[in-house]
This record gives sequence, structure tokens and C-alpha cells, in this order.
Amino acid sequence: MILVTGGTGTVGRLVLEGLAAAGLEIRALVRNLEAARALDLPSVEFVAGDLADSSSIEPALADVDCVVAISSFNPEMARLQGNLAGAAARCPTRPRLVKLSGMGADPNGPTLMSRLHGETERRIVDLGLAWTFVRPALFMQNFLLMAESIRRTGSFALPAGDAAIAQVDARDIAAVIVRAVVDIEHEGKAYDITGPEPFTYWEAAEILSAVAGRAIAYRPVSPSQYKAQLESFGAAGWMADALNELFALYRAGAGLATTDHIRRITSQAPRSFATFARDHAEVFRRS
Repeated sequence: MILVTGGTGTVGRLVLEGLAAAGLEIRALVRNLEAARALDLPSVEFVAGDLADSSSIEPALADVDCVVAISSFNPEMARLQGNLAGAAARCPTRPRLVKLSGMGADPNGPTLMSRLHGETERRIVDLGLAWTFVRPALFMQNFLLMAESIRRTGSFALPAGDAAIAQVDARDIAAVIVRAVVDIEHEGKAYDITGPEPFTYWEAAEILSAVAGRAIAYRPVSPSQYKAQLESFGAAGWMADALNELFALYRAGAGLATTDHIRRITSQAPRSFATFARDHAEVFRRS
């Protein structure tokens, strides 16, 4: 039995689909059963629970051999995933943990995201659990979060300057996680996962323009302008600050490195941004 948390999110839903296609027995721990059932995955057993409530985690771990740990980014992420790891350590089966982490995960890292992922990884290791850490670069799917604004204004604004980043398609991240669950050879490994090549947001705008059939512009903005923009959309200040930390690293060149883990682990080439854009062209076209 495989237990998946965060199964209604961008990567989690794809992981559930991949594990189901592999014919595995799957249970998903979710806070909202109604939203989970809307995913239309009849082979998945959905159970209600919350990582903030350890008493709701332990029943979901019954007969589980492997846990896929995915949760949304928030300041409590290390505590919440720590609850999951602690419950797994107490479970008689002591399941393996395959964690969706982040590049640069380090308890003493330069960004909130790197520190939260690093603290969680260290907790898992200190508990003596078998583990695999999948550490992706920036998701291409983040463009989908900007799609409505792009349709309306024909532009998008980010504090990335001229930074090139080897962004990765969430479909490839999920494929790596599925293989990490299925193949025991990945135990004890940490994989930095990137797309095939770094690209700038100027280049992304050109590609989106081509698939949308209209001009789409990238507008570099300052960190303060970006924070104000996010807060005007209702984002919390801490989230804006955390994203600005990441973009500062990217402007310094942190997104340039690429790896071959997707091809090696899944036997498939990683998707390019051009492929991502073509596959999602409709959402960027003017409605």
C-alpha cells in the first residue's frame, strides 16, 4: 500500500495518476474528501486527515509500505511533514518516505523554502526511515497561475531580470516520484530535477506568443513592486518575501544548472518549455 499526501495539488494529482496506472494499491490522505473525489480516480482510496493532527495520520498509515510526502509551501511545512515522518517512524511497517523537496534543501539555506525542506529532510534521516528526496527546480506550471492575467493583459511581471532558469514540467517531476516509489534502487538518493535547458522569461514570452497567436510580453519588476503586486492579489507578505528570496538567487545564476535525472530515471527526455507551452496553449489565448 502506498500513502500519498497532497494528492489534490499540481504534482500530487499527477503522482496519483501515475501510481494508479502502474497498478499499485494507493491511499491518499486529504483534508477535503469532496475535492479529492472530483479527481475521478476510482482506484484510489481517499481518507480524511490533516498533517496538523497526528491522530488522523496514524490510521492512514495502516499496512503502508511507502509514503509520498507532498504538501503545499507554507511556514508550517517542516512541522507538518515532521508530524507525518514521526507517525511513519512509529508505524509497525516503518514505510519508506519519498519526499517532494526542493533544490538547495538545507536547514541553514539562504531561503525560507530551502530551510523548510532541509529541516524536513533532516528530520526524516534522523528518524532512521528509508528515504528518497526529489528536489525539483522551479515548476513550469507556475505559468498557469499567471494565465488569467496573461489572457487579460497580454503580459506577465516578475522580479527575475535577465535570469535563465532550467524550469521543469510537473509531469516529469511526478514521473520521477512514481519511479522512486516503484524501484527500491532509489532508496537513500537525493535527486535535483531540472528541465532540459535554462531559459529566460524573455524567451518564455516569445514561446508563449507563438502558441497563443498574439504578443505576450515579459515585464521585469523590482522586488518591492512584485511584493505589492502579489499582496494586491491577496497573497500573504511572507509568501511574497519567500518568492523574492528565490528570484534573488535566480538573478545571481542559481537556476542555470541542469541534470539528467529525468531521462535516466524515467527513460524519457524531460519536456522543454516549448512542449509545455504547446500543451497548454489554450489557457494563454485571449478568451
